[in-house]
Amino acid sequence: MRWDCGIDLGTANARMALAGGGILLDEPARLALSDGDATLYAGENAWRLLGREPRGLRVESPLRDGMPESEMLLTRSFQWLYRRGELLRRRKNAVLVSCSPAARPAYREALMVSALDAGATDVALVRSDAACALGSGVDLMGVKADGSTEKLFSWLSSDVDSDNLNGVTVISFDKVVALS
Repeated sequence: MRWDCGIDLGTANARMALAGGGILLDEPARLALSDGDATLYAGENAWRLLGREPRGLRVESPLRDGMPESEMLLTRSFQWLYRRGELLRRRKNAVLVSCSPAARPAYREALMVSALDAGATDVALVRSDAACALGSGVDLMGVKADGSTEKLFSWLSSDVDSDNLNGVTVISFDKVVALS
């Protein structure tokens, strides 16, 4: 499977990279919502309003302490990211989303459902520790740091099949790492 986009939606920042296009977005993960829950601003524009919200407007983050505030906020965040990446114009949008290695199944499901509800056609999750290892140049299929021959990849992620890494785009440490 070839991924069109990689997204890291964190508590403080959101990053997005397009396959073959590099990092497209690195902004605060904030949404400015009206009392009726209409999204008025997102990212940097919403962050600038933080602490100065006029009556009838609130600034929220889709995640608090790494956990989702609500599926509505997650879905709105993915919609904002897809619009910025012009992904909604495509017929097929395969999106790879990073998540915490400590994420519970309910949180992982909320991430996937929100990404799909926002317009993605295919969604997969990658553990953020695996993404960091890839971004720093660690050979996930090689030898562990202690010299053992066990694959580092199996230590990082026991629930992802290594065969599914072909064509994956991962954002980590301000660079895009593509495996083939």
